[in-house]
Amino acid sequence: MILTVLLFTGIAFSGVLLVGMTALFHSPFGQARRIRVGRHGTTSQKDYKQNMALTSVLSLASVALLAALSWSWLFADGAVAWWRVPVEALVVLLLYDFMYYFMHRFPFHEWKRFKKIHAVHHRIRNPSAIDSLYLHPVENLAGLVLLWVATALVGLVAGPVHVLSFGIAFVVYTTMNVLVHAGLEWKVFPLTVLGGIARRHDKHHANMAAGNYANLFPFWDRMFGTEVK
Repeated sequence: MILTVLLFTGIAFSGVLLVGMTALFHSPFGQARRIRVGRHGTTSQKDYKQNMALTSVLSLASVALLAALSWSWLFADGAVAWWRVPVEALVVLLLYDFMYYFMHRFPFHEWKRFKKIHAVHHRIRNPSAIDSLYLHPVENLAGLVLLWVATALVGLVAGPVHVLSFGIAFVVYTTMNVLVHAGLEWKVFPLTVLGGIARRHDKHHANMAAGNYANLFPFWDRMFGTEVK
């Protein structure tokens, strides 16, 4: 199935990126470019490793299940105009991040039960790329489901989403989840953009009341007045 190949290619790419960015973070080169130097977090090594292992397994299982449940009605794989693929991917990501902003801002930061769930991820105070895997299973599943919901909403308006469009969106989704946790500053454009996104997310990790709720596009925080520079 082409969807399965695309999804697990995206997962493999983000995994390689995660390992590489984590190694860079701990290298002399990365140490000189860290956004912030401080205590890593408030969790034990045992809990940290167990959580990341569980997250990895559940992520793979969830992606496989969501793909199997949605393939027959949500996606198309026939010929399509060249422009539709990038446009669909961008719209899916914009809609996903719009919904993620409000899920992150209110349930995960305002509602008592969900705030406790999100607090697991916030045990990491000074993140590096590998810390993108450290989170509660419910939060992990919620993010994946939200991406599929965004895709389904686009499909309701424009018809089935092309499988390549979703493949691109999924790769961006998984890649950016690694990069926002990278914890590194960059002085060369366009890497400065990624550094700015990582810096905002680093502030969010340092303080649960620090705003910066968007995951991909910082302009949602600017639009709704929650950007912390």
